[in-house]
Amino acid sequence: MEGIKRLARATVPAQGGGALGALRKIASSYLFRRIVKALVTIFVMASLTFFLIRLMPGSPVEAYIANLVTQYNLSHQDAKAQAASLFSLDLNAPVYQQYLEYLGNLARGDLGESLVSRGVPVSEIVMAYLPWTLFSIGTALIISFSVGIMLGMLMAYKRESKLDHILTNLGSIVSSIPNYLMGIIILVWVGVQWELIDVTNMRGSLSPGVKPGFNLTFIGDAFYHASLPILTYVLGTIGLWMLTMKGSTESTLGEDDGHAGGDRILAESFLDLLKGRARSNASLRDGLLSAAMCLAARESARTKTFQPV
Repeated sequence: MEGIKRLARATVPAQGGGALGALRKIASSYLFRRIVKALVTIFVMASLTFFLIRLMPGSPVEAYIANLVTQYNLSHQDAKAQAASLFSLDLNAPVYQQYLEYLGNLARGDLGESLVSRGVPVSEIVMAYLPWTLFSIGTALIISFSVGIMLGMLMAYKRESKLDHILTNLGSIVSSIPNYLMGIIILVWVGVQWELIDVTNMRGSLSPGVKPGFNLTFIGDAFYHASLPILTYVLGTIGLWMLTMKGSTESTLGEDDGHAGGDRILAESFLDLLKGRARSNASLRDGLLSAAMCLAARESARTKTFQPV
């Protein structure tokens, strides 16, 4: 044991202490990397949206100005002034100044006002639909993840069987179809062509007369109206979960050589031992010590610090 500890001290580098070590630990954490990646993605997409709209031959504001001219017989100058006043825009400002104002408003959560509902902030419209979006997407994600993981494990354990080939092909097909196209297919074929569902009554978030509350009537009606978005998201993502879990499970099962194969043999030997079909080749103390050393080695590799056993 002392020899193992000396070897670990010699091979595992010591982690820096103090504020610098804390900053390195934060910068290397998974959560920090994901947050930075999300912020960069938002910035890039917001910038692309801003410049692409201005590179297009028209824009929502110009369409609104044209609508004022044709519908209310306003002059182009008056319609432009009204649009600038309504949406707090300086249409004569340089593009870089509009871009900086756009980023500043976006950072404050100011998304402007709706072009359709005059005088209504976009943020209010987003917040009105956000709970229902989170409900439908969250429910679909739970279903897709749970069913996809179970089917993926089943495909891996039944690999090269007829069930494996069928589920693998189905997973590949549904994962290649975009969600919006999957929704159109369900509406056109299931709702219109085959008339298996009443698409008209399923529109909206709730049926007329149903009030929000913690009761079966409200919960059932909410699931009824959210069933099509949930089904669309589940079908669009379950294939990815199935194929990912299948590949992960197969790599863990592995062949009989390598570390993955050793894990599989160890698990099978343990099951045989519990069922009384085999004898243990080592004492319980040695087995627990071996497991503790494996866990300590993994933690040492993750934290780059010595972990005593």
